[in-house]
Amino acid sequence: MKRTEMKNVQIKKKTGYNIYGLKNRTFYILAALVCAVMIDAVIQIPIQSFPLPVKIVLDILVIAAALGLALFKSTSDNSRVVPYLRQEGFEFLGLYDLSGKESLNSTDILSREEEVRYLNQMLETLIFQQNSVKQAICLTGKSGCGKSTILSFFKREYKDRYQIYDFSGNYTNLKTALTQRFGNNLDQELLAQAGKQKLVFIFDQFERFFFLEESRKEEVRELLSSLSKKNMAMILSMREEYLADFMKEFDINNMKQGARDNDSKDQTGILNGLTSMIRDDRKNYHVLNTSQFSRTVTWQQELIKENYHVHLEHPGTRSEHTALDPVGNTIYYCENQNEVKVRCNGTEENATVLQNKCELLFGAAGRDFYEKHRQEPLIQQQISYHMAEYEKKVKEQSEDALKEVFAMEDYELLNHYFDVQLTAAGDYFNASRILYLLSQARLNHVVMKRRDLEFGLFENQFSKDGHKAVNRMIEKMEELQLIRRNIERSDQEYEIAHDFVAQAFLNYSHSNMDRNVKSALDIYMAEYLDTNKKNYIEEKRNHCRKVQKSKYYTVIYIVFALLAAAVDGMIHFAWNPWQNIWQEINVYGGIFTFVPLLMTEACMLYIYNVYQKVVQFYRGRKESLCKVIFAVIMVAAVFATFCYPHGLLFYGLGLALMGGNCALLLNDSYQKASRMEMRNYGLKCVMMGLAFAVLHLILWIFNQRFPVYIIFVEMVMMLLLVAYAYLAHMTKEYLYGRRMDAGSDRGET
Repeated sequence: MKRTEMKNVQIKKKTGYNIYGLKNRTFYILAALVCAVMIDAVIQIPIQSFPLPVKIVLDILVIAAALGLALFKSTSDNSRVVPYLRQEGFEFLGLYDLSGKESLNSTDILSREEEVRYLNQMLETLIFQQNSVKQAICLTGKSGCGKSTILSFFKREYKDRYQIYDFSGNYTNLKTALTQRFGNNLDQELLAQAGKQKLVFIFDQFERFFFLEESRKEEVRELLSSLSKKNMAMILSMREEYLADFMKEFDINNMKQGARDNDSKDQTGILNGLTSMIRDDRKNYHVLNTSQFSRTVTWQQELIKENYHVHLEHPGTRSEHTALDPVGNTIYYCENQNEVKVRCNGTEENATVLQNKCELLFGAAGRDFYEKHRQEPLIQQQISYHMAEYEKKVKEQSEDALKEVFAMEDYELLNHYFDVQLTAAGDYFNASRILYLLSQARLNHVVMKRRDLEFGLFENQFSKDGHKAVNRMIEKMEELQLIRRNIERSDQEYEIAHDFVAQAFLNYSHSNMDRNVKSALDIYMAEYLDTNKKNYIEEKRNHCRKVQKSKYYTVIYIVFALLAAAVDGMIHFAWNPWQNIWQEINVYGGIFTFVPLLMTEACMLYIYNVYQKVVQFYRGRKESLCKVIFAVIMVAAVFATFCYPHGLLFYGLGLALMGGNCALLLNDSYQKASRMEMRNYGLKCVMMGLAFAVLHLILWIFNQRFPVYIIFVEMVMMLLLVAYAYLAHMTKEYLYGRRMDAGSDRGET
């Protein structure tokens, strides 16, 4: 992989300092000019006796250097990262959603026609012939093994033979979806359609059923039971770890009994019946081969004909009878890959399709590359092999560079994959947060609505047009196949593209996402998944909307920032009491610069951002107190400008006051981690503020007039304090984390 590309990726992952809603180039230029003016003002103190031309040259050099750095930074940020995308003529697909695709004949798609033909054979020889009982076909296997791909092949291959309905994913609204498709008279419409053409119902990702509320589960059971009719078939798919849960909930040998009898405590699942055999020796389901019978026999006054299998219900159930329909095994485990053997490189040696492709593309190294990843899920293999193919064909990497790719471990490849895809999207901060929330939602089997995503991202925290940036990221991530819409042609619900992607990204996030961002997202997801706090969360959202509309902090900041500038102008150009009335306590003597004003404005902007982007989202009895403290700090900032010889004292006390406010803001009704974060931040501000104030007092005690070097040291200290404060705290990541901390109350206030 090219060093320049990896460098660009790391640059785009760096901390976001543009919290003002400006274009990046504009922000860098303005920030550079402000820094240059502040540095230049401090430098002017020790060189005030230098000739004027020397001062001017130094001014020009400082400003030119700052602008040069700003332009370099903005240019490097605009450098393009090329994402891994599906390419025509490639051998490997990569991460790509095949559902709904008409054409599945591309060279990069592993054919699943053999599995599809087998499914069709089971439908024709078994399922469609059943009436008194109705089995379902269940595809199971590891995440990423190709279950959804098989279903995509099936839909394409038999779309003309059968009427296929795909109701995958959103089982919460299954009844609504069926009503929209068939109308209110479901049974009548189903029978009418089944009389014309065979119906196949597909339920992919059925593991989501097990995370529904019990009432919703019962509703789904009843609906599946109503779909168990003559000339109808159901195909369900789920990850292997949920198969046992499925067998407890359903009898796959007779989906007609999917709905439980509310008056009975009998469980419908096969596994429940098997455990009952151990408990009380009751008979259970039996499957008898017809080869055991050489003639037609009588059973419970019914004739058993020569069927392939006979399904006997155990005594005691609601439908105790003998079914004359053929039954058989309908649970199929999907292997990790297509195991069809082919000739490899013209030899007689057998190899899998994937191995053959790797060797054809990469030679002998391809075999080792395949062997290294062959035990991984199919989707992960596709991503890894596609990355290597992309590096070779599109990025035209050298053999040595490809060897570096082959040498990478599986987690390194996935980490690099997410680095490239998220930075290529153009906004790593938003892209990574979106993917994290949707990954957590997918693994908890919930679908996030657009408004839930908006609130979790708090998209307008740094700009009134923040929602536009989030919309762009959602569209870009759809294009990159990382996320998808849960409902076709609707932008109201989104989900991660695949379970494997969700788990892989969460693993990636542990070492690659900013700690503040990740902890904030975890706080939000914990609240979002708590179904007992829906009303409380809605109250919190209303509070957020209300405070966002409030202009209190903005108005107070603007008024006092202008007042500080006016006071400094008065001192400079009208009346300066420190040069006559208070000359005895003027430790700066005749030195008078614009540094105090610049420091004051920088400090006021810092404190405004803390209160406007963090503290105002606090909800509790101290809301009014926070507003009063903010106003007091703004007053102190104006006094710092007016009392410029002792400005450091006011800066320190103001910082300590803000720190104390943050440290004591949250009580025990807030998340413990949030309390600790806010407390640590506040105590750090208190200690730094008091240290600066005490240092100034000590220097004042021992020096009635400060020597130039002490004044210079004080100014440098203030400059370093402001620089540290902005670099450490005025970032999107830090402010987003603290904003979530301030709003992390658990509804107990």
